[in-house]
Amino acid sequence: EEVGICLSSTAGLGGSGRGFLLDPGLNPTLRFGVNLPSRAAVSPDGAVVAWTGFSLGHSYLNAGEFATTTQLIDVERSIGANLESVFSTYRNDELVTDVEANYWGVTFVDSDRFFATLGLSDSTAIVEGRVSNSRMDVVVENATCPEVSPDGRTLVAKERRGDFMQLVAIDVETGERRDLPETRSVEDQVEFADEDTILYALPNPDEGTEAQPVFDIWALDLTAGASPRMVVPFADSPAA
Repeated sequence: EEVGICLSSTAGLGGSGRGFLLDPGLNPTLRFGVNLPSRAAVSPDGAVVAWTGFSLGHSYLNAGEFATTTQLIDVERSIGANLESVFSTYRNDELVTDVEANYWGVTFVDSDRFFATLGLSDSTAIVEGRVSNSRMDVVVENATCPEVSPDGRTLVAKERRGDFMQLVAIDVETGERRDLPETRSVEDQVEFADEDTILYALPNPDEGTEAQPVFDIWALDLTAGASPRMVVPFADSPAA
């Protein structure tokens, strides 16, 4: 079943917002409250959606200065479950009990299996979760903002190296990771255009300011020898 999700910010102080599930005609079928919206995702079959909002702060850049709420919603039953309170997270089969744990950047393999970022007070990692047992396990250390390929075999994520965010491709089966040939620091969470091509936004160096940057959308093939190419100037937030 085709389904969409839309998040909107409420004007004024407070940083709240509203979320909507949409049918194929873009008609709202469910309305719900959200925190300051950050990201949304839909499982390939449309059975589950996810949204993330900031309950404190408005950026992922400074650890300890933000807090998030991330929720999965069963579309058919209109039931939501927060990752922070309903799911249990394990690292090497030991329960993660850090009260400062945050989750964001959900990406679905199917309506049961997903990946997301786990942010702790001093580090980030990628977790693999299952809706069916409300469990998440750390599968990749020192990485953030995963996006899974349509075939479920590859994650593209960001690895922090000082102040630089390096795009890496991670084999889901083996955990092997390799740097992608993007020499600029990418703050965006990438989107797969197809099995082998990712899209992401980068600031235009000749337009905008540091406070109000202007972005361009770039594409990068994951095949060896590929180079980044601009596909849409003066645009951001690509979706495919």
